[in-house]
Amino acid sequence: MEAIGKYWGDLRIAAGEAGFLTWILVAGWLVFPVAVQTVFYPSDAIGFGYWLQHQPVPRFYTMDTVATGEIKALAALAGLILVMLVVTALFYYRAGFWVKLWPVPGLLVGVFVNAAWWIDKGFFDRPGALAGLSVLALTVFCESICERFGADLVFGKGNRPRLA
Repeated sequence: MEAIGKYWGDLRIAAGEAGFLTWILVAGWLVFPVAVQTVFYPSDAIGFGYWLQHQPVPRFYTMDTVATGEIKALAALAGLILVMLVVTALFYYRAGFWVKLWPVPGLLVGVFVNAAWWIDKGFFDRPGALAGLSVLALTVFCESICERFGADLVFGKGNRPRLA
């Protein structure tokens, strides 16, 4: 239990030092599952584009439109990952020490977002759980990569200064 308290304290100090970058990280962690699901279902991105333009959303799309939506969704996901890499590096730079970040999006996405999904649907279903856990795995995997590269960029390869 002491390790959890130390981790929580280190995380709070780092978040306080990083300032607004912490909120950008949290927003990115919350947007990431939506971006992944948009890659799985590109017609949602197409419909959202129609909705933003105040046009009626068609019920069916041509294959060309779906392919374009898939490419746009993949580009948006790649852009989000790049933004998260930069923000993670800036977070470490402002904090001045290293703290593991991947458990936070794991809990945020894995527990709260999936729970909100199941409460909204009103029942637990295995395909929904598998989809939620796949997004959780991708979120934690991408954040751990951003964490590693961001810390290497700020502190040097293999150097992880800790809070004393």
